[in-house]
This record gives sequence, structure tokens and C-alpha cells, in this order.
Amino acid sequence: VFSTDILEPFCGTGTMAEVIRAHGHNVKAYDLIDRGYGEVADFADLVVKTGKYDIITNPPYDDNLIDHLLKCIKISKKKVAVLMPLRYLSGKARLERLFSNFPPKRVYVYAERINIAQNAEFEKFNDPGANTTIYAWFVWEKGYKGTTELHWMLNGD
Repeated sequence: VFSTDILEPFCGTGTMAEVIRAHGHNVKAYDLIDRGYGEVADFADLVVKTGKYDIITNPPYDDNLIDHLLKCIKISKKKVAVLMPLRYLSGKARLERLFSNFPPKRVYVYAERINIAQNAEFEKFNDPGANTTIYAWFVWEKGYKGTTELHWMLNGD
């Protein structure tokens, strides 16, 4: 169960933030670029009160990813859920800097391909062959140090 107050630090056009809001949460949304939703801010420089928000997001998969995830875990109230390609379970730098010290409590793997669209241009990415990446929700709980649980989910879950 997530807290009432959710931070979405990479909100894009607000697609995910609006789904979170529709499920009864208060959402504070930011993005590096003004896409017409949320406030404009660079997450690396963003100062938010530690422990105020749980975090649900789909961050950019760039050179700053590990730093972004570490910051999310540090400032979160109790939970962080991040949508990322499943392949991000591997990688020496992620193992050494992130997973060894902060293992996710759970990883929920989509059993089917999901339609991920940059800037909410879903029709542009609606070709069944266009979505070849397998995605998963990586869920951290503050202070958790055990073994990561692996679960599967269908697109409607």
C-alpha cells in the first residue's frame, strides 16, 4: 500500500500521474521539460522534504539512472515503484551501487509486452512489433535488505 502523497519526478505529459491520481492519491509532479503537465524541475537539483512522499515513476534510462534511483530511495517515505526495462536487473554498476545496498523488495514482470510511448504518443507506438522490450515494476521498501521477490503480472493487473 502506498502513501496518500505520491511524488512523480519524471511525469512527462502526466499519463502515469493521472492514473495514480484517479486511484485516490495526491500527486506532486515534475519534469525536466515543460510538456504541459506538472512543474518544471531537474530532479537532480530538486529539493523535497525527505519522508513526505512515496514515489512512483518511469525515469529516463540514461547515465543518471542510478543516481536518480538512489535519490528516490533516500527521500521516499516508505516505498518507491519504478517502471523500467527488465534488462536493468543486470549490470555491474547497478549491482555495485544500487542492488547490493538497496535490493528491491519485489519485481513485477509484465508477462506480455506493454505499450510504452514517449510523450504519450501511444498511436505512434501501437504497432505490435514496435514494443519488443520487456518491462517490470521494481519496488523498493525503505530499509529492506532481504532477497528480492519475483512476480509476474498481466497487462490489466
